Amino acid sequence: MRAGWYGLAGAAFSALFMSAAPVAAQQGGDNVLEAAAACDATTIAIGALPRVACHVTITKWRTDTTDPVELKLTKTLDAAGNLRNGLQVSGAGTIDPSGLALPYRWDLSVFACPGTDTGGAACGTRPVYPEKNFIELELSQAGAKPLKFMTWLTATGPAYAGPGLAGRELRIGSASNAARFLRLGMDKKRVELDYITTTYSLAIWEIEAVEGTTYVRLRNSKERDRYLHMAKETLEIGYADPNAETTHWEVLHRPQTYFYTLTNRARPGSYLRVDAGKATAGPADPSTLDAQWWVLQ
Repeated sequence: MRAGWYGLAGAAFSALFMSAAPVAAQQGGDNVLEAAAACDATTIAIGALPRVACHVTITKWRTDTTDPVELKLTKTLDAAGNLRNGLQVSGAGTIDPSGLALPYRWDLSVFACPGTDTGGAACGTRPVYPEKNFIELELSQAGAKPLKFMTWLTATGPAYAGPGLAGRELRIGSASNAARFLRLGMDKKRVELDYITTTYSLAIWEIEAVEGTTYVRLRNSKERDRYLHMAKETLEIGYADPNAETTHWEVLHRPQTYFYTLTNRARPGSYLRVDAGKATAGPADPSTLDAQWWVLQ
């Protein structure tokens, strides 16, 4: 089954009507580009290999010239083909059309980045979310009107959010207690959930990427040697080895909400959560608001 949206475009034909006699359009001489994009699947698994094959089938270009044909991604962030939506597309570029038969198949390959380098792909920090993600393309050749078209893939799997939050200083608020935020206690030994002012420094957390993974560390911005961790199977704040998995948290976006869940790498199934009005960590139902959080810049 194939997914795709087909686009056709052409230059104006006013010259035909200005001529005293009908003019037959020569092959490739009417300055028209025609192409369609499709993928060999409708879905793509986030962070999984093999890459999904897509292709552009070109049915018309100018063949009376050696002017190259260029296929480019219109919303790419870098030379690796990373798109704003987290998809990575390889294969775009330029070809010399002379001597090539039409229709011409231009092959592309797509990887759904989880927000970190993985699977041999030089991913950016933007993770793919599990939704329909578009690949917008433009085909061009000198003397012809550029042709814009697209295809899409629906991503499946976890909505990794940690890499996209890394490098930022954030306040972390409870979804079930919307006006209350995580903060370092005044004794600097406890994690508290309390009302704060927006400038209260003990409630600001630095989000650090764990290199080569989708995990992050949460370090207090005021007391920068103190991390949120689960060394003793409960939520703690204090001195910790940043390389220890007990300081690593996986942040997942809850689809169709503004909320996130945070689970500890060393304690599978242990969520940062609210219990009886207090911040803690342990087993929880991620669909409940007590296990969900929102962030404030």
